[in-house]
Amino acid sequence: MRNHDGKFFAAALPLALCALTCACKSSPPSDTGQTSSQPRAKELHALTQVSPSDVEPIMTDLQAWLILADMTDTHRKAFEAFCHFLAVRYRFDRAVADGKVTEEEAVAATQPLIDAMAALGAPMEDVLIRILGARKTMTLEQREQTACKEDPETFGAITLWTLKSKRAVPLLIELARSKNYENRRVFVRALGRIGDPQSLTALRELAETDLDEDLRSEARAAIGAIEAAQAPRAESNPPTGEKK
Repeated sequence: MRNHDGKFFAAALPLALCALTCACKSSPPSDTGQTSSQPRAKELHALTQVSPSDVEPIMTDLQAWLILADMTDTHRKAFEAFCHFLAVRYRFDRAVADGKVTEEEAVAATQPLIDAMAALGAPMEDVLIRILGARKTMTLEQREQTACKEDPETFGAITLWTLKSKRAVPLLIELARSKNYENRRVFVRALGRIGDPQSLTALRELAETDLDEDLRSEARAAIGAIEAAQAPRAESNPPTGEKK
């Protein structure tokens, strides 16, 4: 395995620090009486610094779902960036569980890294579709036994909606319908954020028939978002012979 030092995120980390500073300004002072946002931002920023030993188990887990030999260097870079991101997110998850940071702070810290992954464009899209497509055959029990559990799907979907990936829509529909995931709502939310009208039929089916009330609510929200985005287009393109 090649050594991974996280250099890809060097440009994104200043953005993360800026986001953390903004998050801290809106957060109450800690129990220690700390009132300055900058020390808190630096403390949270330190959680984004992961070592190769943090990343390697994730790479080993996910490499099983990719044929790396047929990947370009850019695809490998995208794969390594995604593994690096998961390692960062795991550090924040542990800190949230320990009560050291809030979930809002974790989101503020990691969103710039998601944006940096999305900036890789089609290669990142290819890698995520490959990983999610290959892992869809796993059962809930099998996924729980892996190092990454369900996180590649969850954060893969978030990155794909950041990419506005219409290529991922058929796969996301399949995952949203599958009973092999605990967090199917993230796939439904991704469909709403991507905004492809071709997903409306599947979303309406989920909104009407799925047994999970929260997922039905998420599907209705996604339908509303897609239809609202379509409305301005319909108004700007009236039927032939009708005046605007």
